[in-house]
Amino acid sequence: LNPEDEELYYESKRIFLENLDKLDRATKFNIGGILTNYCAGHIMNGNLKFNSEQFELFKLLLKNDILTKYEGEYFDPYVFSNIIGLSTTLGHITWCQKFIDKYHDKLNPVDRNNHYYFGMFALNRSQNKLDLALKCLTRVNPKNVMEKITVRREEIKTYYDLKYFDEIYSLIKSSKEFVKHDCASSSNSIGGFDYLLNFMKKLVDINFNPDSGKYDKHYFENLKNEISEKQFISKSWVLNRLQALEDSAKWDGHL
Repeated sequence: LNPEDEELYYESKRIFLENLDKLDRATKFNIGGILTNYCAGHIMNGNLKFNSEQFELFKLLLKNDILTKYEGEYFDPYVFSNIIGLSTTLGHITWCQKFIDKYHDKLNPVDRNNHYYFGMFALNRSQNKLDLALKCLTRVNPKNVMEKITVRREEIKTYYDLKYFDEIYSLIKSSKEFVKHDCASSSNSIGGFDYLLNFMKKLVDINFNPDSGKYDKHYFENLKNEISEKQFISKSWVLNRLQALEDSAKWDGHL
């Protein structure tokens, strides 16, 4: 009811940890889910200190074997991907490799390969092995709209770091057509992906014409504010790449 009050979260977490041995598995699983989802909401809003907070929560739930509601249950593939994303973002590469090796066999066999290769994609990308990362991504066969959006999102970001700018324009165009005709995912998911596509186009535009007088200090400030106001996955990544462009422009004397 009051997600802006972080003290409520930390107090809830304290009570949870103090009573772990008194709670049944299902209750621990449910409370753990509430706490990790709270962190996810703040991360989506750009509060990046909750990256570390959520990662430590996941480690705690793994240690206590409460990341599944019932013993022997398949591991949630989206939690699997989220843990990989967090650990690589925070630089815990060795830990991430061990996590993938240990837990990918606990995924449902129906989509185990998809999530394994997506995990290896994230791991390779975090080590700047971008061509190898793309090869792993091509092994992913998305089963639904949300998985398709996730693959396209990561493909566009990897293309950007490889400076495949022409390919990005083409992928943005096809992705916009894809979401325009999609009726199976939530409007929030589509809207967030559309924000990313729009901002990616602006990043590529700057790369193609960095000397344009249009890209002055005010442009960068306005664009950063616009990005910060929107809620979408990969916001911190976009802001990081925009900051790199601004720093480069200052260095070259454009500003």
